[in-house]
Amino acid sequence: MEVSTRCVTGATDQYPLPESVLGEPTLQSYIHDCLVAIHEGDNVYRFCIFFKRHCRLRINKSMGYISRGHIFRGDALIMRVGARDCHSVVNMRDRDTVLSDYAIIKYMLSA
Repeated sequence: MEVSTRCVTGATDQYPLPESVLGEPTLQSYIHDCLVAIHEGDNVYRFCIFFKRHCRLRINKSMGYISRGHIFRGDALIMRVGARDCHSVVNMRDRDTVLSDYAIIKYMLSA
């Protein structure tokens, strides 16, 4: 899935527009976000999670699949954050999909 980003004129930072992919704006118009850092040895992987969560939103079946039955009502979008600049997003790399699944389970479904 492609997510639209916005670049400030003259800057290299890219800011995501999660509104372009998260659904049901009439029921839950607010998009929350959190920054998650995963430490693995000497490496630190940073992700930004954008999400909508509400008791009247549809059950997110894909998140229930990765968390072995936990119910999450809403949508979530996770993006890799740049190593040098915590405000800019970058493309996912090698192990980022596995680490992003871990981040969703650890930080979103445990809350």
